[in-house]
Amino acid sequence: PSVPPRPAKIFSDHMVLQCDLPVPVWGWAEAGATVVVEFDDQVAETRVDSNGQWRVNLKPMAANATGRDMVIRCGNARRVLQDILVGEVWFTGGQSNMDYRAGAMADRLPEGRALVDAADLNGVRLRIVRERHRSQPRADLSGGQWQVCSPETARHYSAVAFVFANRLHRELNVPVG
Repeated sequence: PSVPPRPAKIFSDHMVLQCDLPVPVWGWAEAGATVVVEFDDQVAETRVDSNGQWRVNLKPMAANATGRDMVIRCGNARRVLQDILVGEVWFTGGQSNMDYRAGAMADRLPEGRALVDAADLNGVRLRIVRERHRSQPRADLSGGQWQVCSPETARHYSAVAFVFANRLHRELNVPVG
């Protein structure tokens, strides 16, 4: 196959993978082909099913703040995801309280401004997921990508998620997604 394998959209440059647990990685490629995923000295291989779907599980990894590449190969085609960390991954959700942006917090509160101005945090990453409610699970997301935390990107983060991730990162001294 010459078409690169396509991982699910949750997997992108700058992502954080969960530490200390098996990590599933999945996507799509040509049916019957072999997909190989390489990361953190691990090589996981699987055959693509008749629907064009594949999935591998990486073994549990220790937290690591060094950005590394994940290589996903299928035949001679390959896709490289860059600057991946391993740490704590949390999902924050809610209604209007979760939509309140860190930039608005910085504009209203001196403490918020200080937090956002000091947000040059390579070990904190955010991926916004804006999917509508569905009665059945989805195999993929509609779009988006992981962002490295900086004073510029933090302004667009949920204030609750930003403060939570910032605190976890400082207290646990591991990457936080």
